[in-house]
Amino acid sequence: MTRTVAVTGATGGLGRALVAELVAAGWAVRAGVRTDKQAALARSLGAEPVSCDVTAPASLGPLVAGVEVVHHLAAWMGSPAGRAEAVNVIGTQNLLAAAASAGVMRVVLASSVAVYGPITQGHVSEDWQRVRVGDAYGDSKVGAEAVAERFRAERGSHERFGGEHVTRERLTATGGAGLELVVMRPTMIYGPASNSWTLAPLAAIRRGLPVIIGSGETLLDVVYVDDVARAFAAAGEVPGAAGRAFNVTGESVTVNRFFGAYAAIVDRPLRRVPVAVAKAGTATAAAVTGALPGLDRVAPELLGTLTSLATFDGSSAREVLGYEPRVDLREGMTITAVWLRGKGLAPGPRSALVVGAGRGLGREVATLLAEHY
Repeated sequence: MTRTVAVTGATGGLGRALVAELVAAGWAVRAGVRTDKQAALARSLGAEPVSCDVTAPASLGPLVAGVEVVHHLAAWMGSPAGRAEAVNVIGTQNLLAAAASAGVMRVVLASSVAVYGPITQGHVSEDWQRVRVGDAYGDSKVGAEAVAERFRAERGSHERFGGEHVTRERLTATGGAGLELVVMRPTMIYGPASNSWTLAPLAAIRRGLPVIIGSGETLLDVVYVDDVARAFAAAGEVPGAAGRAFNVTGESVTVNRFFGAYAAIVDRPLRRVPVAVAKAGTATAAAVTGALPGLDRVAPELLGTLTSLATFDGSSAREVLGYEPRVDLREGMTITAVWLRGKGLAPGPRSALVVGAGRGLGREVATLLAEHY
């Protein structure tokens, strides 16, 4: 019998990769969409589009009815201003309530290592304290996890999400309808259609803006989007994942190396700004945005993300989910470059692999591609 899974945020960078992963694994996938363009994309990925909005509770019923697992990826990522609480926090609450009412077995919640705040050193495990620093996105992810914890507490389970093992049997016995929750905290996701760590920095580099603060020899843990999708797919099925949170890690690389790869793709110089200048600028931006209504405050504390020597512990995901990142930075950036060129976002010819191009239909396809692209 075909198993059914629902995915909110299905047409974002991670959502696309996860839908493809789930379809390939034999799941029937329902994709939450808000526009006709998103619906068309979901169909192209092999999913059934369902019109819904996490801020409209009544719209979620058709998405979750009869499904076994829900992957909740829909999130506010910075625009429009003032929507972080409504989408990331209240939207999570709405989704959990709809899933519980529909008898869903498990919800996998997409959080972020942003819940730990801008840590500048140390080896960060899931047991590290979550903090609010005045950044709309990170604070809303802390809020979303708090909503999930309250949801569990109302059903008799009082543990915070962290390293403690909570078995499937325990959750079923204490959780009312037996809804299981898994929290995923990816590091910096990059790759095709990924905004924060691919499209946004690439656009800044193309415009000649500085993206390096100080020496650039500080560290980022970057993880290719398809690897994150595999971790989420496992989190939807592995029994021991219930009730836990997982860092989803990739490769620890210098800021110079990571952003330098984008600079090479678009053939632009990599510009940098001194730490003192960056701190002064963000302090001014924080004061201005904090004083003006309708704007989300710029959090100067987040400079710590780009000036950090911290690393992230992915051992729990390895031990429980069987997750290991497969795509290193070189391979990931190669694939990303091809995608960017195909979208016209980076210079260079578009490329395609045509199998059987030596004769017949294959030759005709290759000829047409060469003539028109």
